[in-house]
Amino acid sequence: MMRVCVCVFRPLLMCVLVGALPTVSGCTEAVSSGEGEGEGEGEGEGEGEGEGEGEGEPCPAGDPVLGTATLGAGFVVVASSEAPQSPDAWATIAVLRRDNGKSDVRDSVFALHHDLSVEGFGDWPDLALSDAIPAALAPPDFDDSDFTSPTLVATDDSFVAGFTGAAASGTLVVHNRAITQNTFLDAPGNFSAAALSDGIVTRVIVNGLGLGTLGSATGDAALFGLDDIETPQPVTVLGLGTAQASSYVAVGTDLVFVGRYNLNPGTFTNEFFAVPTSAIFGAFGADRVEPTLPATPIATIGVVLGAATLGRDLVVIEADPATFAPSRVAVVPVRDDAGVIVADATQTLLTVDRCSSVTAIAAIGDAVLVVLDDDGQGRLLQIGREPAAP
Repeated sequence: MMRVCVCVFRPLLMCVLVGALPTVSGCTEAVSSGEGEGEGEGEGEGEGEGEGEGEGEPCPAGDPVLGTATLGAGFVVVASSEAPQSPDAWATIAVLRRDNGKSDVRDSVFALHHDLSVEGFGDWPDLALSDAIPAALAPPDFDDSDFTSPTLVATDDSFVAGFTGAAASGTLVVHNRAITQNTFLDAPGNFSAAALSDGIVTRVIVNGLGLGTLGSATGDAALFGLDDIETPQPVTVLGLGTAQASSYVAVGTDLVFVGRYNLNPGTFTNEFFAVPTSAIFGAFGADRVEPTLPATPIATIGVVLGAATLGRDLVVIEADPATFAPSRVAVVPVRDDAGVIVADATQTLLTVDRCSSVTAIAAIGDAVLVVLDDDGQGRLLQIGREPAAP
């Protein structure tokens, strides 16, 4: 049940960052509340579901690839692979695309473990356990009370990950892969990070409450930039107005989606903004200045357990607000309308049930890589849009 525990813990963490809720002791209570969850399903579904759908019944045989999950209309599984190890061991995944400009395009898949170590599984879709020792990113004082942030950035030279400890303290780790050296930066409330690249320069942005000596002018959540990930120095605060807590950040084709978490009593919602990638790159030139970025609100979503992109569009793992269990992977399509970024109706990419769960997602080319737990069997799915009819 470790997967469910993490799912419950993520939204609670964002509350803990500003001291609105107690610590994660409620995680154990939520995980052990199977009796209440079972009663709710039985009463809500009615007699038509039959006894076979109860919590204690075995899961039915599902599709060889999807299991009991259901693919949304307009989407297709491009490729799939068995998980090299149980996804319960992973906090999240990352995909590093290597493109030599010819026909050799390789997507390497990495996983961040809950102990803040990173393991590589080779190039997609031929994944396998490696003989290499996982890269250790944790400082000596890292322990089980520290929460590994659900983010991993993989570049040609570095891994970037983070964790949050007591009283919203936090650390961002930049791991130099060539010399296996870690650099630790203070990063209170860090929740997610992402890499931007123009083909020449790679930048890292962090969604949190601070980085190094930097904090937002309001003391609320903001984007913070790393100017050079080989010798990391936090140089810029990228302002998006005030917010109570940090959430996810995901990079699309030409847009960056930035989440903000609403801590109002009884309201678990994530508000996502779309920001042109070019505007964020331009903000890095303003040394330690907090610019106002052209951020367009595109979606307000309840409990979110992960974010990525599908080409230009935002993809999120949505969860049931009562149980915090994943319910579906949703796509928020965006388009330009007379120079304004507009979101269209949300689409369902994948729906899961009591026998299946989605534990992580990451962009992979113009598709999205989904980590599916199918009744204890881990599987990775590359899902894209169906080709348009000729």
